[in-house]
Amino acid sequence: MTRVPRFYQPGLAPEGKVDLSRDACRHALKTLRLKEGDPVRLFDGEGLEVEARILAAGKGRARAEVLRVLEAPDRFLPPRMLAFSPPRGERLDLLVEKGTELGAALFQPILWKRTPPRARSPRLGRLEKIAASACEQCGRARLPVFLPPLPLESFLQTGIQGAGLLLDKEGPPLAGKGLSGAVTLLAGPEGGLEPGEKEAALEAGFLPSSLGPLTLRIETALLAGLSRLALPAVPPGREGPGGPP
Repeated sequence: MTRVPRFYQPGLAPEGKVDLSRDACRHALKTLRLKEGDPVRLFDGEGLEVEARILAAGKGRARAEVLRVLEAPDRFLPPRMLAFSPPRGERLDLLVEKGTELGAALFQPILWKRTPPRARSPRLGRLEKIAASACEQCGRARLPVFLPPLPLESFLQTGIQGAGLLLDKEGPPLAGKGLSGAVTLLAGPEGGLEPGEKEAALEAGFLPSSLGPLTLRIETALLAGLSRLALPAVPPGREGPGGPP
């Protein structure tokens, strides 16, 4: 079965006709070579997704007609927040792309004392475009939220959304079971935490959680944590030959 292409369309209405955005037109016409009558799916990044068909296409423009509203597959995803010392360059891009695909609802850069100076001002607009492309690929209809960087002290004063887990290889193993609601994963810089930073996070309610004995890069730790949280609960007696996950 041929996969119906999906496009991010800000300001989408649940009915009527819509002129596709410049980015959507470029992808639809130049890359996929869609033509009149071809089916597409459009989503607004805020939870609305529709089935549509191309009415007219050409000269860098495309218009579609909304046929019906669809149930977005991510409508019941539990909120997962990532609070982290930003990695640099392509590593941050990877975190945003794969974190979006794994269901991260919010990205909050945190400025720790050892956060590198060149990583303290991520380009949020660029990251939003990466997330939109990841949503098109994975089926999400709601884009994650990108917040401006906050010093650790200011972030801790805002309070934890749901369960707070500080990724720390010296802590007990991170277990996804029982964490079906909101979860915030907190990851420090690769240079390590300064004295008092870990204690401040623990006093704010974060629990140390380990992903194993190895030292992981920021993006690896956060994506592994999201994957662990995404594991479905296994009914007792059905864990398989290896036992519980």
